[in-house]
Amino acid sequence: MGRVSLFDSKARFDQCGVVVYLDSENWFKSSIEYENEQYQRLGSVVTNQGYSDWATTDIDASVKSRWYRISRRESDYCIEFGTYGTVFSQMRICHL
Repeated sequence: MGRVSLFDSKARFDQCGVVVYLDSENWFKSSIEYENEQYQRLGSVVTNQGYSDWATTDIDASVKSRWYRISRRESDYCIEFGTYGTVFSQMRICHL
């Protein structure tokens, strides 16, 4: 499944992305979050049985769109991102 996120962030904590929500104890999201005028954070958060972790990488602040693709095999998920919706790079694999 592919999904494009378009955004024009301006303030800290502005973010845009996708989420898979099973319940308040089990969910994950992938998003871009505004940090400052030079860079943003491409990141993912996984909350599994109430415990969360966050992984990020910096990307240029000029990026205004991002494609996400989520695939699932039983309870395992793979989250990928891309620029044009044709070539994707793996961001994260998680189990919920």
